[in-house]
Amino acid sequence: MILVALLISSALAGEFCDELREKPRSYRQNLGPVVGLGASVTAGFGGVEGPAKRLARILDVPYRSHAANGATSTTSLARWKSDDEVCGTAVGLDLFFWDTVRACNPNSVKELLRQVSAHKCKRGIFSHVPRLINLQRANCITSINRELDNGVAIDVLAVMDELRRDSRRASFFQTDRIHLTEAGAEAATEKLCQILL
Repeated sequence: MILVALLISSALAGEFCDELREKPRSYRQNLGPVVGLGASVTAGFGGVEGPAKRLARILDVPYRSHAANGATSTTSLARWKSDDEVCGTAVGLDLFFWDTVRACNPNSVKELLRQVSAHKCKRGIFSHVPRLINLQRANCITSINRELDNGVAIDVLAVMDELRRDSRRASFFQTDRIHLTEAGAEAATEKLCQILL
């Protein structure tokens, strides 16, 4: 009985990405290229491919990364600003994480929204900042999440927080409780696929 439940669970785990993969090529191509913004989760930490790159593979579109391990939003957005390539879907699940530890820039979300518009992105998907470690400043998390919620022309999800609260969280996060495992990256990608359908 447990084996049957596990098989059903794994079959359902990719249903949105499978459905997106089956969409007409023109639909998928219209969502590309995918631009990854953020820090280590997006850049791919510990050999785990980030959700934005996985999404590009599902859509079968080019992928551009402006993410780097330990990057603040200022660093990632500066890298993107100098890139004049077309943007289909911008994705940032951990874009503001290190801002809440190092330097809470009150204009960071405004700069993100400005660049999403300047790059003429068709979609922008960004995650609220979850409380993962004690070094994060609560007031900064609240401020960034509020600014994200007030943003227009972007989709805002609580992807990382949802994974942290999920009963399977031990399988979603590496032992440092910050970085995603393969299962966590797949679960996050499934949430991205869901919003693009």
